[in-house]
Order: sequence, then structure tokens, then C-alpha cells
Amino acid sequence: MSEITRFTALAEKAYARSGTVDMEALEQGMRAAAMKDGAVALTALLRTIADHEPGPVTCPRCGVAMESHGRRSKEIITLLGEVIIDRAYYGCEGCEGHLHPKDLLLGLEHTSFSPGVRRLMAKSGARESFARAQEDLVDYAGIRVDAKDVERVAEAIGADIATREELTRREAMARPFRAPGEPVPVLYLAADGTGVPVTKKEAPGRKGK
Repeated sequence: MSEITRFTALAEKAYARSGTVDMEALEQGMRAAAMKDGAVALTALLRTIADHEPGPVTCPRCGVAMESHGRRSKEIITLLGEVIIDRAYYGCEGCEGHLHPKDLLLGLEHTSFSPGVRRLMAKSGARESFARAQEDLVDYAGIRVDAKDVERVAEAIGADIATREELTRREAMARPFRAPGEPVPVLYLAADGTGVPVTKKEAPGRKGK
């Protein structure tokens, strides 16, 4: 029996007994049930996805063929709730490195949060306090994470964005500059802001800034 079917049956019995309806409770309960069913379906789908293409797995560090060491399970938090994935584990005798190819494929390397959850954590953490972001994620998406995790994810994604922007800037500066073929007839300058700071002497008789 699915969680949605189970919750619907319980809700119908509760209504038959009391004759009253708590719409918000129905919404939250149905969302939680739908997420649980979705997590089960997502788990089943992830099992069908191959860890890597057929053939040996090459070590990303030294290029040596890696040796299989069985499989390892991993619990991750997704937009649908907690999901457990099973993936192959490889070790390298050359540099003693290790690798889970499926983690790379799914964007889960060195993290227990799915890409969708990390995106929400970064957005909410960038706009307000991490503790408030933790509360909002529960209210808006039903996702329960620690405030410290929100902080780590938001800072890591912010650092990655800064690195990418710096790389883009360097690439742009490295390109050869081409002067315009004709002179620019008119140059427009614009200032974007809500006000210009001035002293009191510069704005006599005016209120505010």
C-alpha cells in the first residue's frame, strides 16, 4: 500500500469520526505521503542506473585501472526525502585513491545532499541567516537539514561561483583587444543606485539623505 493511499484512508476515517476538516493538516500530510512514495520510486529508479560504462574504471589521478572492492550503500537527502543508493567502490593500487563512479555520475561526490537540495540550501542560506534558512526549508519544501549544513553548502557553492567568475574574467582579459573600426559618436554614462551620499552643506534645506 502506498503512503498516499494509507494517509487518504486515515484522513477519511478521521473526518467520519469528527465531521471537521483541517485543510492545512491534510495538505501537509498529503505532501509528506507523496514525498515518501516519491522517495521509494526514486530509489528504485537509481538502482536501474549503471555505475559506469562497460569496461575497466580508470583512476582519475594516475590513470591506472582500478580494482573493484564490492559495493557500498549511501544515504542521501533529496527533494523527496531520504534515499539510499547502492554503488560500486573502486580502489587504486598505484596511488591508493578510491572512487565511487556513481557518486560522480549523480553529482554526489563528497556530499550527502542531492544537487536539488544543495541548490535550495545555497539560495536560502544566501538570503538570510542559516538558522532561518533551516526553518524555511522545512516549511517550504519539507526538507530537514542542519543549519550548519546549510552554511557549509552555501559557502562551498559561493566559493565555486567565485572561482568560475574569476576564470571567466581571466579568459576575457586574455583575449586580444580589437579597437572599433569607427569612433563612437555618443557615450552614455549611467549610475545605478538609490541615492548619492553628500554632506549637509551640499544639500541645505533638504530632508533625508
